[in-house]
Amino acid sequence: MKTIRLIGLENNEKNRRSSFIFEQSEIFQKFFNEILKKINIGEIIYDEQLPLKSRVNEIDHFKNEDYDLDIIYTPDTIVLIARANQQNLEKLKSLILAGSKIEE
Repeated sequence: MKTIRLIGLENNEKNRRSSFIFEQSEIFQKFFNEILKKINIGEIIYDEQLPLKSRVNEIDHFKNEDYDLDIIYTPDTIVLIARANQQNLEKLKSLILAGSKIEE
């Protein structure tokens, strides 16, 4: 199974926010679509018509009743900022860690 590289992770319980920094890679596309389905965002936001490499210095925002997500695209990284209650943040963190390889 291919994994994505997780470069950084931050958890701020006081502000109910977690941040994840991923290496910019095309496998993020499929990985993140699966995550969105599992947390009931449900939209397929990435496909072959919109490759990630074309998304530089852009921000996406997604929200449902449980999650408020910002995705920031840079030339080398993808930053995910998630706001939710602690239980939902832990669920998201578990889903991300299950498909990621943490950079050492």
